[in-house]
Amino acid sequence: MNRIFPYPDREHSRVLLEEDAVYFKIPENDRDMVFDLAWNAGVDAARELIAQKEGKLDFFRILEEYGLKLKTEDIDNVAGNIRFYSEIFPRAKEVKLYLKSVKLWAKQTGVGMRDGQQLILAHEFFHYLEHAKLGFTSKKYQVYMLKIGKFELGKTGIPSLSEIGANAFAIECLPYLDLEINREPEEDETEYLEEKKEEIDFKRHELWKGAEP
Repeated sequence: MNRIFPYPDREHSRVLLEEDAVYFKIPENDRDMVFDLAWNAGVDAARELIAQKEGKLDFFRILEEYGLKLKTEDIDNVAGNIRFYSEIFPRAKEVKLYLKSVKLWAKQTGVGMRDGQQLILAHEFFHYLEHAKLGFTSKKYQVYMLKIGKFELGKTGIPSLSEIGANAFAIECLPYLDLEINREPEEDETEYLEEKKEEIDFKRHELWKGAEP
């Protein structure tokens, strides 16, 4: 599906939790709370960063400030039916962008290549913050590893919670990013950008599960 954002919004991020392999282990009465826990972790981290940067975010510069190296590979990284745009390696302090994947998505959605990279880097930066200071969102709520009869053995986190938090972080940062759609238009561009914004707002509500390879 075409969409301005490569990650699900709040409504559709709930699907990530429901599709998690350990979802059935979460007591039904806790499921809304668990989702909110992860989403709010991303929102809170974004608001802290937005305040620090006085409402102006540029993740190319932010990565430099935090000592993160940005590397690129000119490939379309597809595994199964999922297209990967990026990866982060927190211990190595490295973020990798897969340029052909990003280019395809940017072309489908009509955003510029640089804007597309900014959006994707916002998501990855949250994963760095988890490693560096926040703690892993996936471990904020744990479920049993094995159940034998009425006995529950071991504890494990919920992997999707980190992705939900990163989605929330990136979406919260969106209005403060140095993007074409966020800039004040020239007088003769106003009508075009208003139409573009309506198209973007519509696309943001679609669920992305990976572009077809």
